[in-house]
Amino acid sequence: MVAGVAWIAITGLIARAHSHFLSAQVSKLEAALVAGDSTEADRIAHEMQSKSASTHALTSGPAWWVAAHVPFLDGPVTSIRAQAALLDDLASTAMPDAVSAGEALNPKLLRTGPDSIDLDRLSAALPALEKASAAATAAKRKSLQLPGKTWLGATNRSQASLLHEIDTLDTSLTDLTTAARVLPGPLGATGVHRYFVAFETDAEARGLGGLPGDYAILRTDHGRMDLTRFGSDQDLDGASSNLDFGVAYNEMYDGQFSPQKTFQNSDSSPHFPYAAQIWMGMWEDRFHQHLDGAIATDPSALGDLLSAVGPVTLADGTVINSDDAVRFFENATYLAFPSYDLAPRKAFQVLASRAVADQIIHQPSSDLLHSASALQTAAEEGHLLVYVSDPVAERALIGTPLAGIVPETTRPFLDVVVNNTSGTKLDYYLSRTVTYTRASCGATPVSVTVTLHNAAPDHGLPDSVLGRAPGIRPEPIVGEEGFLLSVYGTTGSYIETASVDGKPAYLESNVERGHPVASIPLDIKPDQTLSVTFHFDDPAATGPLILATQPTIDAQHTTISGAGNCPIQ
Repeated sequence: MVAGVAWIAITGLIARAHSHFLSAQVSKLEAALVAGDSTEADRIAHEMQSKSASTHALTSGPAWWVAAHVPFLDGPVTSIRAQAALLDDLASTAMPDAVSAGEALNPKLLRTGPDSIDLDRLSAALPALEKASAAATAAKRKSLQLPGKTWLGATNRSQASLLHEIDTLDTSLTDLTTAARVLPGPLGATGVHRYFVAFETDAEARGLGGLPGDYAILRTDHGRMDLTRFGSDQDLDGASSNLDFGVAYNEMYDGQFSPQKTFQNSDSSPHFPYAAQIWMGMWEDRFHQHLDGAIATDPSALGDLLSAVGPVTLADGTVINSDDAVRFFENATYLAFPSYDLAPRKAFQVLASRAVADQIIHQPSSDLLHSASALQTAAEEGHLLVYVSDPVAERALIGTPLAGIVPETTRPFLDVVVNNTSGTKLDYYLSRTVTYTRASCGATPVSVTVTLHNAAPDHGLPDSVLGRAPGIRPEPIVGEEGFLLSVYGTTGSYIETASVDGKPAYLESNVERGHPVASIPLDIKPDQTLSVTFHFDDPAATGPLILATQPTIDAQHTTISGAGNCPIQ
């Protein structure tokens, strides 16, 4: 018995050392792949396989089997054995294919020019990526069967770290596989494709994020990318699209926003495919040119990408860098052009947007991996969205952050959306926190409290920020904003009541993509805080809460209280 316990202790320490070594090797393997050093990456992968096999062997003998059935010891021992087996399985199945795919996606070879990608190399990586992704997904499923917490803190921490690493690996490989499968077509593998690119202004909120202002047309041809035209929203004044998104969409948006006839309101819905198709329809209506898709982006995404390609210097000497892009586009430009005369400001914004976009697309010295990381960050935060008209490619995008969809699902759901109705650029100063409370996983009341604060100054703001044309009477309070606040609930739930600062409030009830939508028109003064609470009567919950978050300048802070993660029935 003493010898057995000693063996468990000694081999356990060795296994723990091996696990720490394997964790360190993961970052070294990634660095080797990023550097394009396939020889070093292959060496590290083989060393990881050897160590993981050794760890598995050490924890698989008779002593460990017996210990796993001894009360008190069984919890930590079972967890350590399961972790070792999972690491060995992952190293022997996913790692070889991941290294093979990494060799094909060598950043030094994948980019064939300052504005072009080797699509054949991208496609060649797909088989290995699919195998590696399948292995990582299988490992993730197995990881969910690991034992719960034990009395040994070190084992719990090790298991939590392993679960995190496997989840991250699975997500990364899934995203890479989707990219390798989807990108060749939109990037012009079969010929020329054109896309509408909208640069949104989050300082004037819309359901999708911000007001669509400047735009560009992106042309792709056999992996080469070029921005062929830039313009402002005025180019699409009077253009319209004639699309049928259903009665529910029309009832919710047509009366107040007219999205299919007003470009500036075309993205009032948080469901991106609606806005994308409207933009494509408006472009064809105005310029009689077919487009193959649409892209939405904003200064937050541009700032992320500038961190990879470096700052931009405009003709007048103005420097736009990664840390300053949001402030520059969302606030400083309006302060620099204080008059309500739109033409000079819009012309300057187009020049600035073009300079930044050209730097991102055509910068020869840009780091492709850094750019890819910046793109991923922008997509995960909702600041970069992509729609393609090809149904096969669009289906592949569904389920990724790039799609920007409001899912049709019966799982618990929450989305809080602000649509600016005053024409101001005051959402630059607006912050919000959200608290979601559900008592149980059964049919139960749900409350959503949205706290909004307007940090705009009550003096000194120019007409360009206030959206105030000369001669308007009565003049609004300086810094006051009007908006429509909407909360999307779970399919099958019923909207009960709403209150503002504890007082009952009138609300509008609609439905979008199966979700009940409760909306309240509000005005918020400078330095004012509003607390708005919505009450829903929800059906029994199946699965964890899906939390959609409108991309804003000041990121929404959300607290989930009670039963936010219900089991799948």
